[in-house]
Amino acid sequence: MDFGALLRRAWDLVWNYKWLVLLGVIIALGSGGGSSSPNIPNGSGSRYNFNNSDFNNGDFDFDQLQRDFERDFQDVLPALGIGLAVLIPILCIVFAIGIAFWVAAQIARGGLVSAVDTLDGGGTSSFSDAWRAGWQKGWRLLGIGLIPAIPGLLLAIVIIALAAAFIGAASATAQEALAAAGVGMVITLIAVICIVSLASLVLNLLRTFAERAAMLDDTGVFESYGRGWEVLKDNAGPALILFLIQVGIGIGLAVVLFLPSLFMALCCIFWPVLLLISGIKETYFSTLWTLGYREWTGRGPAGEMVVEAAPAV
Repeated sequence: MDFGALLRRAWDLVWNYKWLVLLGVIIALGSGGGSSSPNIPNGSGSRYNFNNSDFNNGDFDFDQLQRDFERDFQDVLPALGIGLAVLIPILCIVFAIGIAFWVAAQIARGGLVSAVDTLDGGGTSSFSDAWRAGWQKGWRLLGIGLIPAIPGLLLAIVIIALAAAFIGAASATAQEALAAAGVGMVITLIAVICIVSLASLVLNLLRTFAERAAMLDDTGVFESYGRGWEVLKDNAGPALILFLIQVGIGIGLAVVLFLPSLFMALCCIFWPVLLLISGIKETYFSTLWTLGYREWTGRGPAGEMVVEAAPAV
């Protein structure tokens, strides 16, 4: 496999068909008191002004303290209710927007694969053609995109279960035994995190192949992962080299763009530039893997076709 030709071909496609970057940008977007409040002063006028002598003499009025806390809670309850009434709809809107961006990103990922395959095969494509291709297989792409999230979901379940077990043990276990149990839970959690991280890495790599199988071989969700595994297994060496090349390019770009990116991140005016850079990276890396998949599955060696003038979007 001529990796130099593959890298050049990928860049030629991105450069000559710049509308591909728009799909990459969509992918990058999807990866993303007042006076009525209770007054609790610290001076002598505070209802919570504790006197150590009261504790020493046994004269401290705990009932009064409880009544004060209850009164303050009643004071803050209306403000708390208003805050929740405002916060919950905002969180729901933010969550809905995040889901919409994620769905759009999955469609864009499939569309980008389809467009690069068409262009590298000598055909013509446009942004609308690519989006339509991704949209037609949207449910498959959503299913493929959800599978790598399963290890993270399992990790969350394990964390909740361990936390519940620890809380339950805390009320019925001696301090020494509780400390030992806590150490055991931490070790278990670290082991689970390592396993989940490895599983996520493997599934995300397989996802790259599964998306191309779904778009180019017209396979279903699980069939796409099976087909992707076959292609990866038969071309493990070149795929590993391509992966390392991607990592190397990513590290190089991170080093070169560290200071400019830091400056742009601190100035909101330049945030669109950061998004554009992320979109270009997403587009280029996706193109690399699509060209590699084409070559590994016999659709034709990447890097031999002459790039024609880009059609209008």
